[in-house]
Amino acid sequence: MRIHVTGIGLISAIGNNVQETIASLRTGKTGIAKGISPISAGFHLGAVPKTNAELVEQFNLRTEGSRTALLGMIAAQQAFSGHPQLERVRTGLISGTSVGGMDISEGEYKNFLEEKPHNLLNYRHHPSGTSTEQIAEELGITGFMNTISTACSSAANAIMMGARLHNRICGG
Repeated sequence: MRIHVTGIGLISAIGNNVQETIASLRTGKTGIAKGISPISAGFHLGAVPKTNAELVEQFNLRTEGSRTALLGMIAAQQAFSGHPQLERVRTGLISGTSVGGMDISEGEYKNFLEEKPHNLLNYRHHPSGTSTEQIAEELGITGFMNTISTACSSAANAIMMGARLHNRICGG
């Protein structure tokens, strides 16, 4: 079995793309800092140091989503860059994640506990599959979609599922 990587995308606490992240790793730059959100303030953690609104603006995102979905959209845009959607090529998306829209759910739950107004409709972002649908929408993918949520092994399992799907479809 052969797997062909045709694109790579990455956004992390130490870079907005693959090149920035590699440069940070080579210079020993850390991405550990105090959290910027109300939920993470006071904790040291590795997080992309931009608000959701800043991510939407900087990366020209059109699709609404949780932080998980927004970061996935950015990485997927990078990986998909230069790959035109062709009608004769079926394009799908297999996303590996373990948090879904937990950031939105946590904010709404905090509001509930503090007896502040909260929007029950925001819990629609919570399922892991919702972030997959939002990433696919951003990329214009309407074919096969699946979400693998197996904790830390999610990405590896998504790659394996893609390889198995390829072999089944292409006989290879």
